[in-house]
Amino acid sequence: MQGGTFVALARGVAAEITLPATRTRDRSSVRRRKSLLSTFVNCCALGAIFLGAIFVLAAIKTYYTYNDFAQLIDQQIENGYLRSQAGLYAAPRVIEQGAHLSKDQLAAALVRAGYARDQASNIWNGTFQTKDKSILIFPRQEANAHEWVQVNFDNQDRIASLDANDYSNLRSYALEPELLTEDAVNKTGQQETLTFQEIPPVLVEAILAIEDRRFFQHSGLDFRGIARAVVNQFASGSNRYRQGGSTITQQLAKNTYLSPEKTLRRKYNEALIAMALEHRLSKQDIFALYCNEVYLGQRGGVGVRGVAQAARVYFGKSLKDISLAEAATIAGMIQSPGHYSPERNPDATRSRRDTVIAAMREAGMIDEATQQTACASAINLAPFEGSRNELAPYYVDAVDRAMDSARLSLDSNAEQNIRVQTTIDPDLQTAAENALRHQLELVSKSAKRGVPEGAIVALDPHTGEVLAMVGGRSYEESQLNRATDAKRQPGSVFKPFVYAAAMEHGISPLTTFLDAPQTFQYGYATYSPANYSRAYSMHEVMMREGLVRSLNVVTVDLAMRTGLGTVADFAARFGLPRPEAYPSLALGTSEVTPLQIAAAYAAFANGGEAVTPNLIRRVSDNNSGAVLVDEVPQTKHVIRATTAYMITDMLSDVIKR
Repeated sequence: MQGGTFVALARGVAAEITLPATRTRDRSSVRRRKSLLSTFVNCCALGAIFLGAIFVLAAIKTYYTYNDFAQLIDQQIENGYLRSQAGLYAAPRVIEQGAHLSKDQLAAALVRAGYARDQASNIWNGTFQTKDKSILIFPRQEANAHEWVQVNFDNQDRIASLDANDYSNLRSYALEPELLTEDAVNKTGQQETLTFQEIPPVLVEAILAIEDRRFFQHSGLDFRGIARAVVNQFASGSNRYRQGGSTITQQLAKNTYLSPEKTLRRKYNEALIAMALEHRLSKQDIFALYCNEVYLGQRGGVGVRGVAQAARVYFGKSLKDISLAEAATIAGMIQSPGHYSPERNPDATRSRRDTVIAAMREAGMIDEATQQTACASAINLAPFEGSRNELAPYYVDAVDRAMDSARLSLDSNAEQNIRVQTTIDPDLQTAAENALRHQLELVSKSAKRGVPEGAIVALDPHTGEVLAMVGGRSYEESQLNRATDAKRQPGSVFKPFVYAAAMEHGISPLTTFLDAPQTFQYGYATYSPANYSRAYSMHEVMMREGLVRSLNVVTVDLAMRTGLGTVADFAARFGLPRPEAYPSLALGTSEVTPLQIAAAYAAFANGGEAVTPNLIRRVSDNNSGAVLVDEVPQTKHVIRATTAYMITDMLSDVIKR
């Protein structure tokens, strides 16, 4: 036998028989199995190492991302959480000793500026307490802030005095600026800042029942809701994230810090921000901020933000007076404000409202009888007058246009985080809107046809800052800003520029002119102006009298003596479009906008220095605090200070006489 082979001889025939090497094959098989097992173990080890590395990297990434968000929130809280929000802001309201301002008006202004009534946490811009004849303001505690400022009122609704904790008698005090809107495209009405204690319990329960029933139990993330959302995600077979599982804290994070896109990346950031918020703010403050900032649709071109504004716009009442059914309606709109709008889709709104009421019953917040009564009630939508709910929409549009140049240097993410300090004076804006509305109502009574329109512009003559702007009677009906875009003949409003040009060229205010019908020759043509109502004194009058009484013939005569080209050049120096050099230019026949004429008139009140109209005071990055735009008043010398004084004095006689 050799090598497992037998050789046998039988009947003279040799045969070789080979038998299997059993033991050798067994050892080879064992070695292969060990090799495969070793390879498998090694692969598992490498996979574990790889997955562990991914997990560690993900953990590190999550840690640093969380810290970035946490630092952002810490910075906002330190600087004033409400003051750190992106958006368009009014100029800070300055209250002065002797100002005509009632206690109730100041209290309302404080609420709009983010001050909370009585005691509240430090996320608000401050707190205030009302007393019999005074309001005690407690600002956020900062390095140079007073601990408190007491505003005292007299019996004529005027500010009698301003006292501070350091016993200083203040002449004035600046409040925090009021938020105009978070989005220039979506106009919002005047907002109120509510603490948790000021939100009616029935609304708190309605929102919790339908949006986040375990809000006061979880720590920002509801893992039951997340699991439910994941199951729905896989069941749908879609690659895009579908809404679901978001807590109130997550919704606040999304509304305040993130874009509305529905992606897993945004959901990841939303979860981290929610966790950071929960570690820094109380549940009550988170809920109150959510209710103040949640978007609740549009009505009549006015964006509704916050539950207080929703109660006013949709039901015409204060938030504290809403019923269970109305609270359920507001809570139901949160999921989809457009679809569940009581004005556009009343049937869908009612169905959603009943769902909220049923959720409240299921959670044990109401009994069955209350549920049936609430579901049986109709949705009573209050009459809506958009002009009384809009907050400077024409002004906001003008600011948005003025921001175009600043946006050219910003990326899309930076644009979402900019804070724009505008120049608007909220009190003056309200007065301007009321004045225009009142005047148009008077004109409507005597108008024979059509609907009268109008515009108002008020600006600071020393800085050019636009303090108020109303572009029409109703933004809902027409978005044309007549203050900036509607060119009209100024008429007699143009005459002061004719008189200023004459005085600058040596014509004395004591020069006399014939107030009688006259025909003027220019080139090969003639021009025969007439006074208003064709009334003439038929004798010589001084230049001053021509402006005070707005005499057309005298003004044209003065323009001819000064030189039509000279008058046209002077108009251009004041910032007006240069008119054609015809005698009729003296009577304001070249079209201008109200903003242009207001800026031109500012030179008379500013000692002969013309100003450039400006709607933006400062633009800053909401995250870093870096100032991106810091506007400096721009002036230009156009006439002598003595000429400006004499024109102003002449114009004052128009009122006096």
